[in-house]
Amino acid sequence: MTRESDGNDNVTVSVDAAWQRRGSGRSYDSLTGHCSMIGLKTGKVINYKWRSKACRICQRAEISGNIPRVHKCNKNFTGSAKAMEPDMVVDMVKESRSKGANITAIIGDEDTTTIARLRAKVDPTIDKALQESLTTLFQKYILNSEKLANLGSTQSNESFNKSVAAKAPKNRFYGGSRSLAYRVAAAVAQKNTGHKYTVDVNVSSGLSPGLYTRKLATLRDIQARKRKAVAITTEAKLRRIALKASRNQSSSTFEVREGVCYQSNTMIDTVTEDSDEKILEIPAPKKQTSRE
Repeated sequence: MTRESDGNDNVTVSVDAAWQRRGSGRSYDSLTGHCSMIGLKTGKVINYKWRSKACRICQRAEISGNIPRVHKCNKNFTGSAKAMEPDMVVDMVKESRSKGANITAIIGDEDTTTIARLRAKVDPTIDKALQESLTTLFQKYILNSEKLANLGSTQSNESFNKSVAAKAPKNRFYGGSRSLAYRVAAAVAQKNTGHKYTVDVNVSSGLSPGLYTRKLATLRDIQARKRKAVAITTEAKLRRIALKASRNQSSSTFEVREGVCYQSNTMIDTVTEDSDEKILEIPAPKKQTSRE
């Protein structure tokens, strides 16, 4: 936190949440979720939260009809899965401000009411870091061009979500115990310090850091730095854009030629006696051979 702000600076952060269970687009019923807050200046995770609507000890006691034994209950949320992200962001902003971080701008996506809830519960003047300004007329950009300095993205949060997914796969449930909290914390440590966090954990626990563990962590960190150094170059970015455009063009071309192969209710909508005759395909262009 001190690297992000000395207590007097205005801090801009990006926030994004993810669930441990995949949503279908219409149904979001995950029992657990996590959210990260990453500083725009350092790119480090300065705060994180997790939510769980289940506790394994309480569930077992309820099934057996007994009173749960004294324990640290893992259940810390009772609302819907969709309400997890706004709740966690509000909690993180309040906690960070209580520690001296003057968070004044939030970078986030447009799929939740997080900013509205922050303005209602924390600070009515908190800014959306130009995300809302992008929906207004272009003329207003000229009058408020200084806000462009806060423009950012949530790519670092998405990268963090991938690290969490690697440690807490979506086809496994870890929300019934502290396992999810430990896995999210491990992802935070890896994001902030690299793979050598495993060595630091062993040392702080009074265990041998391990020669091969240290070597592997160093190797993984070197590989990650090399990948990042290559990925941020202009040539690499242009190549990714060109490859994506090429794939999209190729895919669109084949879809047009092949006709409808897969879509919702396609057989129900087109099934008739001569439905087979209605499957039209455009032949591929003939290859021209050069004359000898």
